[in-house]
Amino acid sequence: MTHKIPSARPILFCERLVPKLLDGSKRVTRRVTNDTDSRPCPYGDEGDLLWVRHAHWRGFKGTYNDQVWDPYTRCTRWRTADREVHGMGLQLDARGEHVSLRKVSGRYLPKWAACIWLRIVTVRRQRLHAMSWVDALTEGADSLADFRDLWDRLNARRGYAWEANPSVWVIEFERADYETIRPDARARKGAQA
Repeated sequence: MTHKIPSARPILFCERLVPKLLDGSKRVTRRVTNDTDSRPCPYGDEGDLLWVRHAHWRGFKGTYNDQVWDPYTRCTRWRTADREVHGMGLQLDARGEHVSLRKVSGRYLPKWAACIWLRIVTVRRQRLHAMSWVDALTEGADSLADFRDLWDRLNARRGYAWEANPSVWVIEFERADYETIRPDARARKGAQA
């Protein structure tokens, strides 16, 4: 019996939705697809993993490089020449000075710095208008009108406004634990203690 090895793909979320991912109120996302597209969902299939890209804070100073501090998860991760270090909050550099940070688009969050991982539960295709107010709540919105406003802010300029009723991938997911995803993480934690 062979087991499918889950793939891990990035998925971008706007800053407003990250706290909703963390508190579990956002469990579904809708992404535009082409009506005539017969290919499988580009984000993956059931059981596959998604690592969340979102706006974050990055700084470069001292001997550290690729440092990322995330205000939502309060997770700092950085790499030195020989290892990756994880911590909480804003850290000091090797000389005890604070690292200067700047806000960076989620498009540039590297995979190794991802603090939020999701496991796909189901994937299906539907028209955007087929969603109900209950679906809007699982999207992390307060109401269907709130979801429409957010949808238009994110997609109208690209030609996929709510009124256009585009075909979308409906991706249901659950939070995935970092130690489950990376079994070697537990071993690393034990080595650092």
